[in-house]
Amino acid sequence: MSYNNLQMGEYVLLLLCVVAGVALLLLYVLRLRRYSLLTKHASWQLEAQAVEQATHEALVSGRSEEASMLTIVVPVINEREPLNPLLQRLITQKYADAYEIIVADECHSPEVEALCESLQRTDFHNLRYTFVPNTSRYIELRKLAITLGIRAARSEWVIVVSPDTLPSSDMWLYHVSQSLSDAYDWVIPYYNYDDDGSLVARRAIFDRVCALAMQVYAWEQGHVIGCPSSGWAVRKKWFIEQNGFADSVNMAFGEEQMLACLHADAERTCLLCSPSTRLVETLPTLDVLRVKRMQACEINHHLKHYLRKYKWQDIVATLSVYVFATCQIIYAVCRVMNDVNAEQYSISMLPIDVVSLVLWGIMLVLPIVMIRRGLRTLDERKYGAYIYIYELMRPLHALANEWRRMMHQRDFERKYI
Repeated sequence: MSYNNLQMGEYVLLLLCVVAGVALLLLYVLRLRRYSLLTKHASWQLEAQAVEQATHEALVSGRSEEASMLTIVVPVINEREPLNPLLQRLITQKYADAYEIIVADECHSPEVEALCESLQRTDFHNLRYTFVPNTSRYIELRKLAITLGIRAARSEWVIVVSPDTLPSSDMWLYHVSQSLSDAYDWVIPYYNYDDDGSLVARRAIFDRVCALAMQVYAWEQGHVIGCPSSGWAVRKKWFIEQNGFADSVNMAFGEEQMLACLHADAERTCLLCSPSTRLVETLPTLDVLRVKRMQACEINHHLKHYLRKYKWQDIVATLSVYVFATCQIIYAVCRVMNDVNAEQYSISMLPIDVVSLVLWGIMLVLPIVMIRRGLRTLDERKYGAYIYIYELMRPLHALANEWRRMMHQRDFERKYI
């Protein structure tokens, strides 16, 4: 078929296919390729951990030459119920060397203090309790509790774990400790929600996976753009040198992400992606999830100068989905109408029809394959058609979060004593 023999309408249809192909290419480059990087990074960590564990089979029997003293800080605010399961899981970790747990209470709760004293006497002697004094002023309580815990640590490395998360296994601390080397100052974990099979859980879990894929992509580009609120590890000396959470003193949340984005060096930062280093968070209610998304939107607003590149990439990738679908639907409608009017199939359009069908096939298969590979590596549920629904709903979700952020500006005020 010669292009010179094409009618004007056929040129338009060909152009629609070309635009759809470009949109598909942009979607791959700007979004889907992140999941390939995530899969590669997580697979590499799994292989390294398998070799490490096979080499040190005598870990729990007392050979501690590869281990070192660690500190786990748990910031709480009158949270005895979720705290107890976490402490029970932490004190049974199979870690070769000594480690300590510091419970940093945002307010002096007698119930939390009694729980810590009970566990210290019976199960774990390296459990300590500290609290924010009532005389403290002009700093948000969680920031101060974490800072007190880190400064009280006896070790070089400190891991901060929120009370509503649980380690994935009793080898969690050992696997995390393998990344706490002299080459790093900051270790960013992966943690996700407990999957109860609901639609709320699906979106919440997939949000976290997408955020992790973005973090890995940015890290490959030499940038650190985020950090979750639980499971992160920091070198004590580095934390103090950066003046802790001084940059986020005017915010009531997001201190970890602000510190990571503004001060962490990608070459000195380790991203943990393997299931063995994952924490599992109890799935909150839908209202709590909405508040968390609103807060994340506010944090991104404060960091818009650092995140602008990746935000625009996300916008273009989302627009590419809609451009592809629009072009392909217009193409299909026009082709059907032309053939109906001509009362026969236009054989001259067969090559372009084949290209259109191939593009549809790639669009339907490629996201499923690439995203599900990443999910399988993370040991998450393997989503199917929900992936398409999620992608199509991205703009509406983003607009809803931005609207809530603008309507709740007063809720972002700091919480003082």
